[in-house]
Amino acid sequence: MTVNRYAALVGELEAKAGGDAPVLADVRSALRHCGSVRSYFVRPQTLFDSDSVYESFTCYVVAGSALIVVLSDVSYEFSPEGEVLTTVQVVPLRAVRDFQLLRRRALPDGGGEGDLSALSMRLRWGGAWAADTLPAGCDDPACAADHGTVSRISGDDLEILLEPALDAETLARGTVFVEELQAILAEAVLG
Repeated sequence: MTVNRYAALVGELEAKAGGDAPVLADVRSALRHCGSVRSYFVRPQTLFDSDSVYESFTCYVVAGSALIVVLSDVSYEFSPEGEVLTTVQVVPLRAVRDFQLLRRRALPDGGGEGDLSALSMRLRWGGAWAADTLPAGCDDPACAADHGTVSRISGDDLEILLEPALDAETLARGTVFVEELQAILAEAVLG
């Protein structure tokens, strides 16, 4: 039996964003038809612009059989007074083609041997691609010939990056979410 964590998600957002924050209405709207919340992670970020400081929230939610990513951010692009922009992306779990999980751990000489220092999870479903084009070359350091370019294309749908720069509570909550998401996706992939 899966516990519905919707009330906990809304409570955490209210505590972090404020009870009347626009992101709450956007999250409620995004989750209206998606079933019960199985797992979630709220990642607040303070962003610094050349003349502004503002809060951004990313909510990663597994609800029913979908992964929902809600990004709420302040923008000054269309209005000098600023406005809140919220993007909602809903991806059926069955559409996730693959995922990779990278754990970085401390070495013995650095203290805290084996402690988790960072965690990164990448998911790919074929919605976005990143292309890197670099100058090509050869192994001869004295070669002056033009070898053209080399391009690499890789899936670039979603990355959840948890680093030590985050406060301890956010890092811990993010780690729990990534581990729960890994289990949910492994179950969906392996059937």
